[in-house]
This record gives sequence, C-alpha cells and structure tokens, in this order.
Amino acid sequence: MKKRGWKEILCGVALTLAFSASGALAETGVSDKEILVGGSLDLTGPAAFMGQGVHRGIKLYFSKVNAEGGIHGRKVTFVAEDDGYVVAKTVANYKKLTMKDNVFAMLGSSGSVGPKALIPYLAEDKVPMLGPYGYTSAMFRPPVRYLFNIYSTCEDQARILMDFVKANLKMDKPKIGLLAEDNEIGEDTIRGAKAQMAKYGWGEPEIELYKRSAIDFSSQVLRLKGKNVDVLFFPVIVSHGVSILKECQKIDFTPYLFGAPTMTDIKFLEMAGESAFYGKGFRAFATQVDEKSDAAGAKEFQQALAKYDPENKIPNSFNLFGYGIAKVLCEGIQRAGKDLTREKLVEALEALKGYETGIFPPVTYGKENRRGTDAARILKVDKEKKDFVIETTWLNAK
Repeated sequence: MKKRGWKEILCGVALTLAFSASGALAETGVSDKEILVGGSLDLTGPAAFMGQGVHRGIKLYFSKVNAEGGIHGRKVTFVAEDDGYVVAKTVANYKKLTMKDNVFAMLGSSGSVGPKALIPYLAEDKVPMLGPYGYTSAMFRPPVRYLFNIYSTCEDQARILMDFVKANLKMDKPKIGLLAEDNEIGEDTIRGAKAQMAKYGWGEPEIELYKRSAIDFSSQVLRLKGKNVDVLFFPVIVSHGVSILKECQKIDFTPYLFGAPTMTDIKFLEMAGESAFYGKGFRAFATQVDEKSDAAGAKEFQQALAKYDPENKIPNSFNLFGYGIAKVLCEGIQRAGKDLTREKLVEALEALKGYETGIFPPVTYGKENRRGTDAARILKVDKEKKDFVIETTWLNAK
C-alpha cells in the first residue's frame, strides 16, 4: 500500500475539519429548503376538537407562507403527534419529535399541564416552544427562556372580571364564586380574584375546587347556590364547563356566569344547548378576535381558507388560534434571518414589541417577559343568534 505524504494527510485533516464545522453550523430541523416544526396536540382525546382545530389552523398558515415562497427560501413543515390530553404522552411526543424527527421548534400544545412538564426538557435541549393553549402563569413565572406564552392567564382574567363586575354590572359588594380545578389553573384564578377583590373591599371569594378526573359537579354547584353567589367564574376545560352549565340550569341557579376562552367556540354552545342561554345568560373571556368577523387578522384568515383549505366550510376559533400562533412563530423566524438557529429565534421573539397579528391583542416579549399579553375581552351569548356577541374591547386589569 502506498504511504500517504504529509501534504495529503494535512489536506485530509483540513477537509475533515471543514466538514465537521459545516455540520456543527447546521441547526437541527433546518436545511437549505425546509424548516421542521413539531407539535403535541390533543387529536383524539376529550378535547380533540380543540387539538384538531389548532392543527388545521397551523397547517393553513404554513400553506400560505409556503405558497408565497417560504421564509428566506425555506418551506415550513409541521409534524404533529397526538397526546390525547395525557401529560405522559405529551412528554413522549416531545422526545420523538426532537430526537427522531429532529424538529427545529415546537408549536402549540394541549392545555397548561403538558407544557409545564416539558419545561426542564426545553431548557436542557434548548428547543424553543411557542403558543401552548393554556392559561396558567406557571408557564412564564419565572420566565423560561425557551417557552413563549400567548394567552392572558386565569389570574389576569379573574382580575379583569372583578373590574367588569364593578364597572359594567354595577355591583357594589357581590358574592363571587370560583369553581376550578385543584391545580395551577385554580391557584391562578384564586390569586387574581383575591387581589382584585381586596382592592375593592369585597372580602373573600367562595371557592370550590375539584380534580380533573371529576365527572359530577352537582355538589359544588349546589354549595355555591347555597352560599348565594352572585357571580360564578369557572375557567375549566370545555367538557367540564358544559356539565357545570347544565347543573346550574338543573337546580335553577342563576348567577352571572363566566367561562374560559376555550368556551367561546360555537361547538361549546352546541354541546351546552339551552343551558348556555338560561338565566342571565353565559359570558366568556376571549383572547382572540372572532373568526367570522371583519377584523384584519380574521379577514386574512378567511382569504387563506378560500385559497388553501376550501374544504373547511365551518372554520372555528381553534383554527384561527392555530393560524395565529403559526403567524407569530413565522414572524420570529423571518426576523431571525437566513442563518437560522434556535438561539437567534429566541432573540428575535424577545424583540417583538406590540406585534400586531390582527388576531390576538398586541404581542410583546422580552428577556424577562414570556407572557405575550395580559389582555382579554368579554363575549356574551345571544339567544336569538345562538352565538356570542362582543361585549367589550380588549381589557387589562386595573
């Protein structure tokens, strides 16, 4: 065998080092032609219509971006896994998406508990995640470098609710009831309500908590009625919200009723039936515009539907949410530049200040801010229209 000369050896070493450096510079999930984004969504579980809706909305926005040439010449591809609203599956899906599919970033997630479970993995792997549809401050307090929220929390909404009760319902010293899960959602709700009630000198709220596995809310609703609650706030999952409304109607309990943003979809009203229109009627917080409205973001969404998903004849709020979070992610990717890395995406998102999607309230992040927004507005059911109508503009707690 012919011996290699020192020049050949040096040349081989140089080529190896160059190749290694080139490989080191290539970010996971990013090629010359494609950016891979992953998501763990509830596609078959108890809130599947939410997960399915978000999934379809994300894919719609990516279709629009890709048809317009992509981002810096790269197409964006979404890879979704079904978690059935089970935290263990959310974690397993994350590992598959990041270790096997090698996605660049994560987008969307079911609820609040799943994203919270992913926080240590995001920090260790340095994988950015944006837009979980959950309402707890546990996702950003303290701020987590790689996790970007986009909703106001139950704490924000509870505080806004007290302002609304005083200013709009003109109640001087109402008895406030809270019916929530015995977890971070309940903790956020109680913290916000107590803070604002103390400000107004309204005393303490009447609190009823339950485990997520609960299916019967009759005892909690009955106790709240027995305590003569004037206003009831229940920031719970959709199926539980339906059960609570039906239980209120069953025992003729008619306080002012307020629910979570996930209850503003027409599907929720179909599930709740007449109980949504019983008594003083039902109100819910909204963290985005109505998909059927003439708001700028909604009109853009409608135009995209006509072009890229014409088979979706009954678009819903979860489609619009998915579209909106995809828009924020793509804005971050665009601002990060052609030499895209995860760290550059994080820095680009941190630089968003009052970013207008036309869908959400203005979105703002920062080095110590992963909240996105603390605003919400209130919608009220209209019995004749069998739909929600807008009652307020975007509100921030006073």
